[in-house]
Amino acid sequence: MLDRLGMRLRARSSRAGLIPFSDVKPSGSRLAWLWHGLGMDDQKNIYIAIGNGQEMHRKPGDVLIFQYDTKTGQKRYLDSVRGILAAENNLGPNEHWPWEEGVAKVHSDIIQHNGKMYFSTHDLHHAKNLKKHRGGHFVSFELSTRKFKNLSLSNPLGVAVEHEGIIALNVLQRENLLVGWTYPFGHVLLHDLETGETTKCASGFTGNDLTNIARVIVTTIKGSVFASYSGPGAPDCFFKLNREQERLLPTKYRHAMGFIEGMAQTSDGRTIFLADTNGELYSLDTDTEVFTRLGSILPHDRQRRGERVMQLRNLTMSCNEQKLFTIPTQVSGGSGAWHLYEYVIATGEKSAVANLRGVLKNSMLTGNGVMDEAGYFYLSCYFGSDAKMYRRYGGLSGLARIDVSDRYCQVKNSR
Repeated sequence: MLDRLGMRLRARSSRAGLIPFSDVKPSGSRLAWLWHGLGMDDQKNIYIAIGNGQEMHRKPGDVLIFQYDTKTGQKRYLDSVRGILAAENNLGPNEHWPWEEGVAKVHSDIIQHNGKMYFSTHDLHHAKNLKKHRGGHFVSFELSTRKFKNLSLSNPLGVAVEHEGIIALNVLQRENLLVGWTYPFGHVLLHDLETGETTKCASGFTGNDLTNIARVIVTTIKGSVFASYSGPGAPDCFFKLNREQERLLPTKYRHAMGFIEGMAQTSDGRTIFLADTNGELYSLDTDTEVFTRLGSILPHDRQRRGERVMQLRNLTMSCNEQKLFTIPTQVSGGSGAWHLYEYVIATGEKSAVANLRGVLKNSMLTGNGVMDEAGYFYLSCYFGSDAKMYRRYGGLSGLARIDVSDRYCQVKNSR
């Protein structure tokens, strides 16, 4: 079946379309790493954060923010994170940080709330070099005025968390609070959007580089917060934030691996779907707060052949909220990497619906993909050191756009 689908794709002369941003980037800048950093507003404009990779050359890294209008195809460069901080005199060196301040990543999803888009920042952190990094910031972009604001400016040290980064972000909508998830220790931050105050609500479980944290933090319409950890010594359960005790408490619900990368939810917020980096799916009923393990995204026939997902960093929901889509970038025991998989929510049916390996091979697909009204699935896409892609697009990073509006998932060329 999959081979026939692949033949039909080739017959239509379809190929994966990287939407590049090299044509609108500032002169002299470089587009390199992508780490999630993706979101869409209610007008179907996509926001994508692309690192310049300078931290790999012993220089302060920076992240460039772009906007893509899915209706018109117009691309805009908005600003860089270091530029946003500098405009408010909150970029080191300053009174709180005497060295050049790097911002290597926007790893959080870019989330809309009350007319603004929100994201968080961090540098290249690990437990052994934390003192070299100033800390993470919360940033907003107001849709009506098109202005950025550094929300950490009002904090005593000009950062939301000292030395650590903020790898994941979510919103408690009824309370008008941002929820941040720090790296590498997995502390929970609450930022009050009315007062501008940021507090560390709970300390994380991990204190070293051996235990890792999820790349998403889960919030519910009831106001609950859930998180998870993975690695040696990490409990194999989901944790729930107890704000009265200021602690993350273990729940009875187990996971195969706490390194959760993918997250998608229904528009009413009643059901949240999660995916770990090994391709295991979970659902959370936000009314009952029951987690259900749904098994691997791989169809049963592929599992029987010994295939296993080794790296998956994306998950999104169809426009009609009947299916989930994902594309793993590493699979062992088979050739299922860079295949598009769908999960039918009502029945649990899993299918490989398109083989995109020929056009997405060597790419890293990140970010909880977004879906426009026409049924196009967008993911942030990085091609590493692929010289062919660099010559074709003038850069190595951009948006991959995939048509999932019919079962054959024709991949549209964006150029």
